[in-house]
Amino acid sequence: MTKRSNFVRILLILIVAALLAACSAPISPTVQPPASTASSRPVPQNTPAPTATAAAKPLEIGVSPADINLDGQGLVDDWQAVLAPPAPFDNMHAPGPSGLPAHIQILFNGLNDPKKRAPGAAVIYIIPVDAYRQLWEQHDSRIISDEIQKIAKLSLHLPQPAPVRGLPVLPIEETFGVNDLATQLRLGASQDVSASKNGFRFVGRFAMDAKPLTNQDLRYSYQGFSNDGRFLITFFFPVRTDALPDDDAAVTQEDKDAFNSDGLGYLANKASTLDKLDPAAWEPDLAALDALIASLQITSMPATALTSGKWQWIGQSGGTNGVENPEDYALSFNDDGTVSIKADCNSIQGAFSAEGGLSGTLSIQLGPSTLAECGPDSDSNAFMADMNAVQGFAVTPSAHTMQLFLNDSEKTMIFSNVGD
Repeated sequence: MTKRSNFVRILLILIVAALLAACSAPISPTVQPPASTASSRPVPQNTPAPTATAAAKPLEIGVSPADINLDGQGLVDDWQAVLAPPAPFDNMHAPGPSGLPAHIQILFNGLNDPKKRAPGAAVIYIIPVDAYRQLWEQHDSRIISDEIQKIAKLSLHLPQPAPVRGLPVLPIEETFGVNDLATQLRLGASQDVSASKNGFRFVGRFAMDAKPLTNQDLRYSYQGFSNDGRFLITFFFPVRTDALPDDDAAVTQEDKDAFNSDGLGYLANKASTLDKLDPAAWEPDLAALDALIASLQITSMPATALTSGKWQWIGQSGGTNGVENPEDYALSFNDDGTVSIKADCNSIQGAFSAEGGLSGTLSIQLGPSTLAECGPDSDSNAFMADMNAVQGFAVTPSAHTMQLFLNDSEKTMIFSNVGD
């Protein structure tokens, strides 16, 4: 059997698996402490955004189109934030399982109806995470839950070497086949006002058949979360580069031969070559697309998920039930930069400094404490000492759980969100 036959066979198997999988095993990735948020990436400056003509009716999902603001960076003529009604779960029709809860779509260039958007055209999705998970899990499918976990992991830390295919992408309605090429994988840019400070972007394609790479079907994709963790935020935009032929007819014989000889190797080499291109070598400039999604603002969106509720200590270093009385050890981060800490019988007021939305760097400065003796079995003193050693945080999508990373990377403290 030839290498081309093997490649076609592998791609077909991947496509069938992607379309028919309905009950993946749960994934619980180990979250690594975030690196410093300092970056050499240019941070786009916020400019006055155009006015959206948006429905004023509040939505049950917790966000209204009227809450949205965006700077199109000159890449689009106009934009419109609209409510998209729920699409029932369906695993009986081609091209595969689908289903979305009520959500917001940001459409471009005169469109105001999601049903009229052409396949592959530019769009931003704002999807409530819990409703999305529940829709699929009530039909015995963990596909969405597992993809959300994978996106959260990549939003925190990108692996090296970077994968050249198979990246998680939601919603499934935007995936036409199998992600057989991924390049230009980077953590997303952000601004102080960004509604989504944690995510990643890449350029890739989804293939329904095996063929050499062209500019056809290439898209910029951003996958991330709102700062409070309650919404999945994704962005798609068609792109091209002079480094690739525009269509199948322009593919060189050399590329055809390389693809026919070793399809997967050919695509991996293309991904490596394209990854070295300057952002400006793409149309549109990838930096402008980064700036567009970084300019997304949502009224009342907190700067960080830390302020999403009251956090009770439930364990550390991978355990989840290691604290006998979680209610005695709690943190409340406030919008004014203060933090209230309960350490058994002691109460402490302090200040915190954080960068990042769903995850990032964090430092806590303890203020005066009641300094009471809580008894020989108390963890009060150790808990306060750990607070002084915090250097980073990561909140799970939906903001149900938080991890605090200490200076000693061997130790991770785990907290549960118990609401206000």
